[in-house]
Amino acid sequence: CDFGGYDIFRIIQNSFMHRNCTYAVVFNILDLLDDLKRDQALENLQYWLGAIETYARITEEDKDTLKQNANQEDKGDRQSRFIEYPPVILIGTHLDELERKYSESHEAVNERIRKLHDILVEKFASFKSFQTSIDDTIKGRDFVYNKTQNLCFWPVSNSDPEDKNIIALRSHLIRATVEDATDYVNNLIPISWLEAIDALTDLSEYRMMVGLFRPIDSETNGYIDSD
Repeated sequence: CDFGGYDIFRIIQNSFMHRNCTYAVVFNILDLLDDLKRDQALENLQYWLGAIETYARITEEDKDTLKQNANQEDKGDRQSRFIEYPPVILIGTHLDELERKYSESHEAVNERIRKLHDILVEKFASFKSFQTSIDDTIKGRDFVYNKTQNLCFWPVSNSDPEDKNIIALRSHLIRATVEDATDYVNNLIPISWLEAIDALTDLSEYRMMVGLFRPIDSETNGYIDSD
């Protein structure tokens, strides 16, 4: 599910958030390095990390069920891997643009990447789903932390499909989902849900979807009708 970054949708996004997910929180590296854009970029990240910890936290009922499953199925092994919050991976985009901007100095790029790490750790160290260092990784989910670069996030180049971090993230996202302590990927799903998804897919293929908002004329403040 792609929530997007539009503030206007925040009021409904929590309805779609659940513990049984893996969350990739994406931000623009350049925005965090820009003094004029940094505060807004940090506010956006704080919103998403806070929303995940508030609305995607495991319920007490699910916690009790997990404990029962641990005792009955694998003698506590699953219980030892239990994590209250879902996997969260921070991804910083536009590394390629940063590298072009400082193409004459690889050290300059590394310094700014390290600066981003320090900014994020200082701002979000209190979030329980956020891993701040190699010594602060969550048991059973340490691979989500960027150990290779010792960073709390994964810088990626948008224009390079062979970017090493993008390749690594593909497997990490799958692993974080499959190896989740709640084992939700093996939950049974009612066939009626799948039938509903198929019906909605068929509907969208031959019927125009109505937009949520109609464009407004800036001069008259009236709606703009489209042919």
